[in-house]
Amino acid sequence: METWFVATILCLCLSVILKAIRNVFFSPLPPGPHKCSFRLLPQYLTDPKTILQKLHAKYGSIFTVHVGYSRTDIFIADRFLAHQALIQHGTVFADRPKANPTNKIISSNQHDILFSFYGPKWRLLRHGYLVATYASVNFLVAEIGRDSTAWDDPLAFKPERFMNNGEQNGGTNFDIMGSKEIKMMPFGAGRRMCPGYALEILHLEYFVANFVWYFAWKVGNGDR
Repeated sequence: METWFVATILCLCLSVILKAIRNVFFSPLPPGPHKCSFRLLPQYLTDPKTILQKLHAKYGSIFTVHVGYSRTDIFIADRFLAHQALIQHGTVFADRPKANPTNKIISSNQHDILFSFYGPKWRLLRHGYLVATYASVNFLVAEIGRDSTAWDDPLAFKPERFMNNGEQNGGTNFDIMGSKEIKMMPFGAGRRMCPGYALEILHLEYFVANFVWYFAWKVGNGDR
């Protein structure tokens, strides 16, 4: 009896160890820190911006972060890859993972417009990487917006670049919906794009109009 019990425990432990080794060394996920790198976990939870910038610089435009052994996050920080994921292969990334009990209450058991499942029968397309079950795919919107290949001097304040005739004013035209290419994603892109973006644009116009109406404006020193 004791022999069978010990053998069963050993088999279970061996199965867990082999599964962990297979997931770490043989899973075709994008590159990233080791799954057992627990030293990254506190910084990832307290200061995710800094650690994600470091991982982006080290591993490139797509990388994987394992949060413990139960959560896998895949980050995309390249505008071309974001366009492929959200526009060209939007059905692959249109679904939502299962929510925890608290989020189920907030999202009416995932029956609202933001957290509902895409559909019962959608096919997962594979293009180079395997998106593991229950893995979360995220997009580094800030890094995409600071891409120097898309914007001339991206950190400079140049609002004229966002005008419809931006090319005539020294700027660059861009598609806010990202249907042709993605240069920035203020409202997301693809099938899960924010449904209220048109209302937000309208509110922005009222916001600027109220600024012009209520304040006296003048040219600053050295400006034209």
